[in-house]
Amino acid sequence: MHSKYDKISGTYLFHRPSLLILDPELACDVLIKRFSSIPNTADPFKRHNDLQYGLIKLKGDHWRFMRNLISPIFSAGKLRTMSPILEQCCSRLIRNIEDKTKNGHSIDIKRMFGDFTMDAVAAIGFGIELDLYTTEENEFIKKAKGIFGAFLGFGVLINAFMPPLYSLLCKLELDIDRQNKYCLYFKHLVEQAKKLREDNKKRNDLLQCLLDAHKETDLSETEQLLEYKINKEQWKKKGLTTEEVNGNSIMFILAGYETTSTVLTFTVYCLATNPEYQDKLISEIDTSIGQDTPDYDNIQKLEYLDCVIKEAMRLYPPAQRAFRETHQEMEISGYRIPQNTEVSVSIFALQRSPKYWEEPEKYNPDRFLANNKSNLTPNAFLPFGLGPRNCVAMRLALMEAKCALVTIFQKYMFVTCDKTEIPVQLDAGALLRPKNEIFLKMEKRKSKVFDH
Repeated sequence: MHSKYDKISGTYLFHRPSLLILDPELACDVLIKRFSSIPNTADPFKRHNDLQYGLIKLKGDHWRFMRNLISPIFSAGKLRTMSPILEQCCSRLIRNIEDKTKNGHSIDIKRMFGDFTMDAVAAIGFGIELDLYTTEENEFIKKAKGIFGAFLGFGVLINAFMPPLYSLLCKLELDIDRQNKYCLYFKHLVEQAKKLREDNKKRNDLLQCLLDAHKETDLSETEQLLEYKINKEQWKKKGLTTEEVNGNSIMFILAGYETTSTVLTFTVYCLATNPEYQDKLISEIDTSIGQDTPDYDNIQKLEYLDCVIKEAMRLYPPAQRAFRETHQEMEISGYRIPQNTEVSVSIFALQRSPKYWEEPEKYNPDRFLANNKSNLTPNAFLPFGLGPRNCVAMRLALMEAKCALVTIFQKYMFVTCDKTEIPVQLDAGALLRPKNEIFLKMEKRKSKVFDH
C-alpha cells in the first residue's frame, strides 16, 4: 500500500473505515498537531475494571491530568533511585545465563528475556522479587501473562463483527474475556502493598511513586503542564484515586512486559547475525564502562549501544501502528476526514521504506551515529510514538534494556547455531514479535579489561 498509494490510503478494519498515513510529515501532523485522543476501537476492558483509569485509556482533561502527574515518575532523578532494583534483576539474569551455558547448549533468548522483563516488572513495579529462574511459574506470573493474553481476546472479535452486541454485553457488565479475575488479583496486590507501606516502609519503585502522587495535592515543579480545556483548578489540586493507582499499576505490566522483552530479543538476534556490530558494541562497553555495574548514569556514555537498540527497533518496532481518532470533521492532505474516523500511522512501513532509508532491510546501527543523523528523515523513526501521547515509560524501558545488555556483554557474546532461524519469522499481531523460539549460543568472552 505504501508503494502503490504513497502518502495516504484508506482501508477497513472489519466493519470500520480507517485512514492509513504513510508519510513522515503527515505523521507529525497527526500525532502532534491535530490529534490527542485514542481510538474508540476494540476495548475488552471497557467499563469492566480499573484498567479504564489507566493512562492510555483516558481522553480529554482526565488524560492531561494523568499525564502531568505520571510523567515525573520517569524523570532522571526517579530512574536513578530505581537503578539498584534493576541491578538485582540483572544479577539474577547473569546467574541464570551462567547456569545455562555450562553445558554449551543453545538458549531460547526469547524465553530468557521474557523471564527477565517479568522479573523487572515485578521488582520495579510492585517491589516483588520473583525467583523465575529456579522455580515453576508462581501466581504473579500466571496472572500477569493471563491479563496480557486477555487484552486481545474474544471481546475484540465480537466488537469487530457485531459492535451492537458488544455494546450490549458491556452495558450488562459481563466479563467477556475473563479479565476481571486477573485485574482483581493485582488490585488486591496493590492494596496489600499499600498496607505494608503505611508504616513508612517505602521502596523506590513505580507503585511507591504512584502512591506518593496519590497523596500529593500540588503539581511537581518538574512537570510540563498540558493545557486543560475546561477547569484547570479542578485538576490541579487532584491526587490519584485508588482506582487510578490500581489501573496504572496494571497498565505498567501490559506496557512493560512483552515490549521490552521483544526489543531485547530482536537486538541480540541482529547482533548475533551481524557480528561485526556486536564487536563494536563490546569494544565500546570495555572502553567506556569496563566491569562497572551499569546504571542510569554510566549507560548514557554508550552511544553505540543506543544505536544498536534503535536500529533493532527500526526493523522490528513492537507497535506496528500508532492510532488516533478525529474529534471533528477535518481536512488532511486535501482529503475530508469525517468525525470519529480512525487514523493510523504505519510505523513498520515508514521505518522500512526505501524512500526514507538507505538499504532499509539491512541492519546497520551506524546510521544512527551522531555524524550520520543529518542523513535521517525527521519523523520516519517513531517506535515509541510521537507527540503528547508517546510512550510515557520510554526512558525506563530503555534503561532496562541497556542495563541488561551491558551486564551480558561484559561477560558473554552471542553466536548463531544450527537451531537459529534465519531469517526470523514474525508474528505480526497487535505487537510485532518472533513467531517461533530464537535459539542462540552464548560464549564466554575475554575482553581487554579481563586481561588487565
